[in-house]
Amino acid sequence: MSYNQDKIDYREFLIWKRLRNISFTIFVGSGKGGVGKSLIATTMGLILTGNSFRVGLLDLDMHGPSSLMILDIKQLPKEEKNGLVPPSINNLKVMSIGFFAKDSPLPLSGMAKREIIKELLAITDFGTLDYLIIDLPPGTGDESLAAINYIKNNRGVILVSTPSRLAQQVVKRAAIFFIDMNVKIIGLIENMVLDNDFGGTYNLARELNVPFLGYIPYDKRVAYISEINPKELTKTTFAEALQNALKKANIIH
Repeated sequence: MSYNQDKIDYREFLIWKRLRNISFTIFVGSGKGGVGKSLIATTMGLILTGNSFRVGLLDLDMHGPSSLMILDIKQLPKEEKNGLVPPSINNLKVMSIGFFAKDSPLPLSGMAKREIIKELLAITDFGTLDYLIIDLPPGTGDESLAAINYIKNNRGVILVSTPSRLAQQVVKRAAIFFIDMNVKIIGLIENMVLDNDFGGTYNLARELNVPFLGYIPYDKRVAYISEINPKELTKTTFAEALQNALKKANIIH
């Protein structure tokens, strides 16, 4: 693949150049807020670094970025000659819109959202990675479209649902969206399962003919994330179930 740098936005060339150093991108989506998607994306990153992978996490939720809070990251990205170098925790490199938005709302139009994502992908220097995890915002709007349009090589999506029928209906629409956009569905996860009261995500996966990666129990230790040390996340029942899901997806062994 090659680009004529004189005929395109240089940022697109820069994104392509950076993506050459990333072996695989995992989108984490749901179509719906409140299903634990961000916690899954963040904990997934910690699990993968714990398995000796080089991993980056990109939080693209413009209206509720939470990865910095989950990981208790205070350090800002460093400005170097090749771009912004993300801070890291437990070897997980983390870039988030939250660095720039802080506590302020971002009342942005569709075009402005796409421009921000393009800029963020262009200026962030993750270096060489085995996995880039992208925490997508709820829904299938401009942010998701922009990320999918700019990250076209070696990619897949893990979709997160809960036992709620409403969540599963929304995830079904999200799955169809990703299929239509030619993004491989790595699998579906059902999160926040209480007392083995399973929902219909397994049946939904069969209906869509995509892998079902497993159930993740409701874990009180991560329900109040501000009260748990990020380093302890990988030792929770939540993380253990997520690790099993990643094994089922052949992401780790």
